[in-house]
Amino acid sequence: MVAMITMQAWMFLGSFEKLRRRILHDAPPVTMLHLGERAFDSIGGEVVSTTAFVLEPGRSANGPCQYFRVVSGNSEAEKEHLFKEALASSSDLRFSARPQTLLALPGGRITYWLSSAMTQVFANGKALGEVAEPKVGLQTGDNARFLRQWFEVSRSHTCFDADSRDAAAVSGAKWFPHLKGGEFRKWWGNQDYVINWEHDGAELWDFRPRSVIRNPNYYFKPVISWSRLSSGDIGFRYSPCGFIENDKSPFIVNGASSQILLSLLNSSTTNHLMAALAPTIMFEIGQLSELPLLDNNYVIDIHASSGTTARRLIHMFRDDWNAYETSWTFERSPLVKRARLGGTLEGALEQWWQDSLNAACEAQELETENNRYWAEVYDLQTEEPIEVPLSRISLTSNPYFRYAPNKGAARTEEEYRRLFTTDAIRDLISYGVGCLFGRYSLDTPGLVLADQGDTIQDFLDMVPRPSFTPDKDGVIPITSGEWFADDIVTRFRSFLAAAFGKEHLEANLRLIEDSLGKSLRQYFVKNFNKDHCRRYSNRPIYWMVSSRPDNKASFQALIYLHRYTPDTLNTVLGDYLREFQAKLRTEIGHLERSKTVADQKRADTYRTALTECEDYERDTLFPLASRRLPIDLDDGVLVNYLRFGQVLQKIPAIEKKRRDVQTWTWPTHQLTSEDGVK
Repeated sequence: MVAMITMQAWMFLGSFEKLRRRILHDAPPVTMLHLGERAFDSIGGEVVSTTAFVLEPGRSANGPCQYFRVVSGNSEAEKEHLFKEALASSSDLRFSARPQTLLALPGGRITYWLSSAMTQVFANGKALGEVAEPKVGLQTGDNARFLRQWFEVSRSHTCFDADSRDAAAVSGAKWFPHLKGGEFRKWWGNQDYVINWEHDGAELWDFRPRSVIRNPNYYFKPVISWSRLSSGDIGFRYSPCGFIENDKSPFIVNGASSQILLSLLNSSTTNHLMAALAPTIMFEIGQLSELPLLDNNYVIDIHASSGTTARRLIHMFRDDWNAYETSWTFERSPLVKRARLGGTLEGALEQWWQDSLNAACEAQELETENNRYWAEVYDLQTEEPIEVPLSRISLTSNPYFRYAPNKGAARTEEEYRRLFTTDAIRDLISYGVGCLFGRYSLDTPGLVLADQGDTIQDFLDMVPRPSFTPDKDGVIPITSGEWFADDIVTRFRSFLAAAFGKEHLEANLRLIEDSLGKSLRQYFVKNFNKDHCRRYSNRPIYWMVSSRPDNKASFQALIYLHRYTPDTLNTVLGDYLREFQAKLRTEIGHLERSKTVADQKRADTYRTALTECEDYERDTLFPLASRRLPIDLDDGVLVNYLRFGQVLQKIPAIEKKRRDVQTWTWPTHQLTSEDGVK
C-alpha cells in the first residue's frame, strides 16, 4: 500500500483525467480523508486544498472505498473533530464509493459523495456539449492596450449593437462591447468593457502571437456567458448581439433555445451538478460541456414554462442593471424618474425602496419556481435546496444581496434601509453632477455630452429648451466656503429645484444631508471624488483639479473628461484660481483690521490657503496650462490622468501604475518620466 497527502486538484481537474483513471483502475483507494482548505494551521488561506489517502495496487475496482469528507472545517482542530464524527457509521460525512462507479462519471472525477440519483443523471444524460456549443473567447495579450471601461472613450467611437463582423466593420467604430467575466450575477449584466476591434480587429490580428483570437465567427452573436472564476455559486448571463467574448468569460451559442438553456443553467440543479464536475473555484468549458441533459426537449422547446420564467428574469435583471449610470443604456436617476410621477424626494426614496423590495421578492419567487421545475425534471427534489434566500438574488437594487454581511450576525431591517438610502442619495448626487456637466439632461433620457471636446452648444443643439442648463465653461469650483456664485453646491441646489420642484428644495436638502451624515458642501469637498472613483472603478470621468494632492486642498474644481479641451486648465487658472486668490487677499485685508482673536485666526487660515494656491499656480498649474495639454480619449483614463500629474487630486490606485504606464509605447500621447513630476 501507498499512503500520501497531496493537493486535491488531481481529483477533479481535466488535466489529471489520465492519472485518475489509472489510479482508480490499477490502484484504487482503500480510504481517503478529504481535507480541503485550511487543513494545516501552518498554511493559511484558501489556496491550498489537500487530501490524504491510501492506495492499494491490484485491488479490484468493484470493491468499495471509504471516504471521509471534512472540507468544511476551518482549522486542524475542527477537522480532527469532524473526522471523529465521520468515523461513526451513521455520519453524513462518511461515504462509500466503488472505483468502477467513479470511472463511469464524466472525466473519472473522484466525486465520491454523489448519491445514486446523481449517478443515474450522469449515466443517462446527454452531454451539453453535444447539444449546444460552449466556446472560449479571445485573449488580447495586453488588456491595458486593447480594453477600456466603456465610459472612458467617446460614444461616437463605439458601436454597441453590431450583429456581425461585417456590420461591425461597416460601422466604422473602434470600440465594441466586450465580456470579461466579473462578479457573481445571474441573468443579465457585467457589461462593463469595450475592446478595440477597429477594422475587423486589425491591430489585434497584428498583435499575434501575444493575442489569441478564438472563434471569431461567433463574435457579435447572442450568447450565454459566465465567469470562469467563482468562489461560490456560478451565475450565467444572457448577452444580446454586439459582444466579443474574453477567455475569462466563456460563452455558449445555442440559438432559439438559449432562454430555456439559461433557465437550466441558473437552476440549483445545475449548481448541484457542477459541484461534481467542478468542485474547485474554476468553471471551465470542458466541465460545463459535460453537464448532463436528460431530455433534449427541455432545452429545445421555446414554449416551455422555464423559458417564460427566464425571459421575465432576464427583463428584470436588465432593468436593474440599467438603473445605474455605469450602464451604457442608463437613462436617468431612479429617484428623478419616480419624483416626476409626482411627489418629493422622500416619496421617491420610499417608492424606490418598495420597488426594489418587490423586484427582489418577485425574482426570489421566480428563481425558486425555476429551481423546482428543473429539480423535478432531474428527479433531484430531495438532493438540493429549492428555496432561494433573498441574499442570493443578485439584483444590485436588492439590499439583502448588495449589503449582505460576509461574517457575523445579519443586519437589521433598519441597517438595510439606511445603507440603501445613503447609496441612493450618492447615486442621485452623481447623476446631478452629470447634469451639471451636460453628460445627462433632465429633459432627455440617456447620454447627451459623451464625446471628446463636447461643448455647451452641442448640448443646446440636442436639448434646445432645457429645464436645467449645464455649466457653460465645464469647470465647477469646489471650496469649503461660498467663494463663487456658480460653485458646486449652488449649482446642485439649482439642479434639485429643477428636478424635484423649488417648493421642496429645503426639505430635500435636509433629507440629503441627514442621509450623508454631513453637509452637502462637506460631502463635495471631502467625499465626492472618492465615491466617484469607486463608482467608476478608478477610471474617473470627472477630474478634481486640486491645489493639494489630497482632499484637504484650499482650492478644488471639477472638470469633465469629455468636455476637456487644451484651454480647460487656462479657464481653471484665469477664471477660478486667480479669482479665488484675489478674494482671499481682500478677505485677509478686512480681517487684519479686526482686533478679535477669531478674526485673526481666520486671517491666518486664509494666509495659509493663499500661500498654498500661489505655490500651486506657480509650480504646477501655470506650467501645465501653458502647454495646452492635448488628450486622446482612446488612450484611456489611466494614461491621460497620469499626464496631468500634480494638477489633479492623487488617486492611489492610478498613481501606483505610473512606472508601468511610462513603458507603454502605444498611446497617442505617451506618458513620459517627466509628465506629472515636479
